[in-house]
Amino acid sequence: MIVSHTTRRLPTAGVLDSRALLTAAGGALRVLFPATCFVLLAAAFAPATAGAQQMRPQARLEARLDAFAGSMDALHAGGGFALPLGNYVRMAALAGAGVARTRDESGFSARAEVLGRFQFDPIRQHRWGPYASAGVSVRTDLESCCRGHLALLLGAEGPTIAGRSLFLEAGLGGGVRLAVGLRGSAQRFR
Repeated sequence: MIVSHTTRRLPTAGVLDSRALLTAAGGALRVLFPATCFVLLAAAFAPATAGAQQMRPQARLEARLDAFAGSMDALHAGGGFALPLGNYVRMAALAGAGVARTRDESGFSARAEVLGRFQFDPIRQHRWGPYASAGVSVRTDLESCCRGHLALLLGAEGPTIAGRSLFLEAGLGGGVRLAVGLRGSAQRFR
């Protein structure tokens, strides 16, 4: 008895090309991203149960101005909130909108991102507290939709004045980026 092993070719008809897959993913992001933001906001500001009210971390709001430099320059005004996930870690959901510019054209630009922030001085032992952030960002510029970026940032948060702290950030994510803003803060913790 002779057994023959033949190689089979996979059919190529009906296979999605990468552009169709990216278009479908972009459409899904347009629907899922606002819904996810709504759920996160609702969870952050929902009333806690009576037993957990004392230990529940509070959301801290922030307002910011971000400048991006790269193949497409952009300037965004935005805001968001951050939830403490322990003494050193904060999880932030941010959104911003503004203008983008290339050599030939300019127009509307917007972004949404989720960042994890590690505070090196969470209990304000020093006047300025450094931190490192990493996360993902989805950005739309001019006519292009939903480009994803990895964001890596270093920053410093200043002293509390009237319940707010000035912060400065620099890093990468959709180009080289710089940010300045105000963040709600408590007197003892960042």
